[in-house]
Amino acid sequence: PGSGKTEVFMRFDAYAPRNHLRVLILCPTGQLVAAYRQRLSDSDLLRVDTIHAGLRIYRGDEDLVNHSPPNALRQYDAILIDEASQIDDSTAQKIAYAVSELPQHPFVAAAADYFQLQPVGKSGDRQPIQRWCKGKHKGKYEFKQITLKTIHRTKDMDLLNFLHLCRTSQPSRREL
Repeated sequence: PGSGKTEVFMRFDAYAPRNHLRVLILCPTGQLVAAYRQRLSDSDLLRVDTIHAGLRIYRGDEDLVNHSPPNALRQYDAILIDEASQIDDSTAQKIAYAVSELPQHPFVAAAADYFQLQPVGKSGDRQPIQRWCKGKHKGKYEFKQITLKTIHRTKDMDLLNFLHLCRTSQPSRREL
């Protein structure tokens, strides 16, 4: 956390309207959508939505074979998926399917930290979204993986060491 993943997206969202690019930002939660909307300038070229609303993924057991991505996705030059590590397997498969079927081949970026929160939904595997982002899938997209290593939110080494411990193992009572 704090490496600047969302900030990279915010910078791209400032760049896009100046260059007449239509951007769709997809988020796993409504709270993240609200945070984006507070920070972004009003522009008809930028749309922020939850993944489920943006891709018309309905609750329930809709199989991938029955999912029909909206034609509206064809209008975007770029699709940004924030907090992709929170996406459950079924939804990740639908995202990969929807994006790979688009004829215009938009720029696609996914920001994820697999040491953060578990996926929203039923599954905690996260394999489909990781495989898709790492290019281990059948499809038209090849992702370039960029690892952000600088923590921008805090310089407190005690806190950073504790967070690292929490991300990599279950801390003991003494360590807590």
